[in-house]
Amino acid sequence: MAVDLAGPWQRTGPVYGDPRLAPQRLGQQAFQAVVLRAYQRRCAVTGDRIRPVLQAAHIRPLPAGGEHRLDNGLLLRSDVHTLYDRGYLGVDPQYRLLVSPRLRDEFGNGEQFYAHAGERIALPQRQGDLASPFFTAPHQKYTINFTGAPEGTYDFFCLPHQALGMKGTIIVGHPGGPGSTINDGEPTPAQVPPASD
Repeated sequence: MAVDLAGPWQRTGPVYGDPRLAPQRLGQQAFQAVVLRAYQRRCAVTGDRIRPVLQAAHIRPLPAGGEHRLDNGLLLRSDVHTLYDRGYLGVDPQYRLLVSPRLRDEFGNGEQFYAHAGERIALPQRQGDLASPFFTAPHQKYTINFTGAPEGTYDFFCLPHQALGMKGTIIVGHPGGPGSTINDGEPTPAQVPPASD
């Protein structure tokens, strides 16, 4: 479709399409209310207190199994929330701001975030309200016992950290068994054998 920009642009015709039903996300308003209160109505990254643009973000997204829980929430300004969900921003296990190089590479922008990279984000005052510490940093490894899971190697990531190149590998099995090597063929770290009943 060619657009003539010599004069003012105007699209003629209907403004709205056919009405459609969309499923409503249950619990979002309650989640928003408790996250707003825990973070004292301040964006965890920028400190902004402009209520209409503050949103309760899920650390682990709902489609990936996340829940409406306070320890799965961050209060973020709407643009920061979008950048977080799309993997341009993240948080490490010490609650420091991570900024993906993609922000600069793709948009030539984001200096206000790069200026604060590595700084600790604002956290709720009550320790019990702290966001979940299960963030991952590059090359960081965790050992978790998955008793009863089928043997094998499973790669995983969460959306906010995927763009930062962060992923995890879960290895289920005994050394030398089917799940004994990481995808690149590197020997696994010490494995925890399944617990016996």
